Amino acid sequence: MTAIAILADAHLPDGSGTAQHACFEWAIGQLQRLQPDFIVTAGDMTACGDIDAARLVRQGLESVGVPFLSTPGNCEMKSLQTTPELESLLLTEQVLENREILILACNTMTGAIAPGERQAAETIAATAGGRPLVLVTHYYPEALDADSAAWLREFLDHRQVSLLICGHGHRDRTET
Repeated sequence: MTAIAILADAHLPDGSGTAQHACFEWAIGQLQRLQPDFIVTAGDMTACGDIDAARLVRQGLESVGVPFLSTPGNCEMKSLQTTPELESLLLTEQVLENREILILACNTMTGAIAPGERQAAETIAATAGGRPLVLVTHYYPEALDADSAAWLREFLDHRQVSLLICGHGHRDRTET
C-alpha cells in the first residue's frame, strides 16, 4: 500500500523562530523518520509569497529523500514580483506515480484552473490504467471560479478519482 504524506497551508512567514517554522521543522523530521512513498503539498506553504520561506519549504521537502509533488496556493501570489520564482520553487511536475497509484496536481493558485491545466489533467488521468487516481489542488471546488468548479465537478464525476486533496479551507472535511 502506498503511503502519501500531505502538507498544506503552513503559512511560513518570512522570519524565523515562529510557531509555523517550528511546526514545519517538526513535520519534516517526522517525514524523514517515517519515509512515506510520496509527499504532496497543497499550497499556501508561505504566508505572503516570501522567497526565503519558499526556499525553506523546498529544501525541507528535498531533505526527506522521497518523491514529492507541490502545487502553490493563493498566498504564494501575495507578492506578484516574486511569483515566477516562487512557482519555480513550489510548482513541481504535475504527476507522481508508481504501480499502485497515480497522483495528479492541478495548479489553482489563481482561484481557477487554466484550460491548459485542464487538458493536461485529462490526458494524464487517461494514463491511470485502473490505478486509483489522487487529485491535488489548493482550492476546493466551491472556492474556485464558477467555470473551474464546474469543470472540476465534471472531472471528479467522470474519472476514477479515489481521493481529492485540497488546502485553502483550513478545516477537515469529508465528502462522498
